[in-house]
Amino acid sequence: MRFIRRARLLGLGLDDIADILAQHRRGGPVCPTVKGHLRERLQQIDTAIRDLETLRRCLAEAMGECAEAPRSPSVCPIIDGAAAGL
Repeated sequence: MRFIRRARLLGLGLDDIADILAQHRRGGPVCPTVKGHLRERLQQIDTAIRDLETLRRCLAEAMGECAEAPRSPSVCPIIDGAAAGL
């Protein structure tokens, strides 16, 4: 259980952990398998960071603008404009 908890702390999913344990049971080298899963996890994190940075810029820009006119046909021009930038 300790191994599973530690692997989960590194962001590995249960499928990844099962793959690592299966490799261990087969007697093969485990480190290359672990490194492969960690590399994939890093790529996922990098993608999430880029997506969050894009969202942050969009939110900051949206907060800096408000072109709401009386009787606007839009529910909220800020949201309409921000959604167009995503």
